[in-house]
Amino acid sequence: MYGVDNGGVYIVFNPMKSLAEVDQGLGDSKQFMSAMNDSERKKLAELEASCIESSQTNLFVFDPKISYPWEEWIKADSFWKPKATASEK
Repeated sequence: MYGVDNGGVYIVFNPMKSLAEVDQGLGDSKQFMSAMNDSERKKLAELEASCIESSQTNLFVFDPKISYPWEEWIKADSFWKPKATASEK
């Protein structure tokens, strides 16, 4: 369970292969903002203020070695069946 039960909570997960994707997103965001003029940035801020009460960002990592996924997940995705490293053999 995550969040609070107030009827207006949305959780969005963005799967990433590495933190390099976070860096890319930050760069893209700066480029996006610099491409707008002052009135466009003001309009974006007004739209955000009218529909976002609060925002929170968390970074999670899923490790198959310490996870207990459902059997269907294990069968459907090789992520949950990692290959043993040389030190684990």
